[in-house]
Amino acid sequence: MDDGGDDKASMYEAPTLERSPEVYHCLQKMDETGCDAFLDIHGDEELPFNFLAGSEGMSVWSQRLESLHGAFLASYERANPDMQAKVSYDPDKPNEGMKHICSNQIAERFDCFAGTLEMPFKEIHNGEAGWGPDRAKELGASVLDALCYVQPYLRSDEPFWESLPEEDAYIKPSSKY
Repeated sequence: MDDGGDDKASMYEAPTLERSPEVYHCLQKMDETGCDAFLDIHGDEELPFNFLAGSEGMSVWSQRLESLHGAFLASYERANPDMQAKVSYDPDKPNEGMKHICSNQIAERFDCFAGTLEMPFKEIHNGEAGWGPDRAKELGASVLDALCYVQPYLRSDEPFWESLPEEDAYIKPSSKY
């Protein structure tokens, strides 16, 4: 796996059967079947928001992927008030994405919509207290609405973004809030 030049990540070859057999076998199957959409789910310790970190820094980032990212997040916000698009990690510069980040690697490998969905470890910054397992489950269930919304466009060769409503436009996120 190409590591994107990060010294720490380049210390060993990954994935391998010895170091990470689950990743190795999943990638083998994905190489057989392909991948149209991918989410890597995490908890973030710093930002008190639910957010999606995209693959903006990868060489495959295009109008298609930017539009899928925007439409997915807009739909997700409509489906669940705990999701938002404005605050996230600052996007990587073009062609400077770190390839050892799972969602970046998958985006690059399959030219697909891919992101890292982050949930807060602390209170969510939307005015409503009580982030916990029940709301996390609701966030997980509502991701299906967003995936269903973008599904017709995932492998479209047509310029579908020209017909998307303005509310589905990509919002360049920032870590500043």
